[in-house]
Amino acid sequence: MPVTEALPYEWYNTPNLHFLSILDFFEYCNKAQIRIEKEIFIGNNKRIKRLPNLFADIAIFVLLRGEEI
Repeated sequence: MPVTEALPYEWYNTPNLHFLSILDFFEYCNKAQIRIEKEIFIGNNKRIKRLPNLFADIAIFVLLRGEEI
């Protein structure tokens, strides 16, 4: 989510609800040194393989952090 004057926080630091896109989650994982081991995207009860940020309703991730990376 873009940081603007009206919304001056990153999605993970906001005192408001935590809305985020798949791309926001990728960026957060990169900053927090969390590795995404596997990802699956679902939309309209089907697996989404192209443009998941646009078409997926659900994102499922397997994450690794710390010594596992």
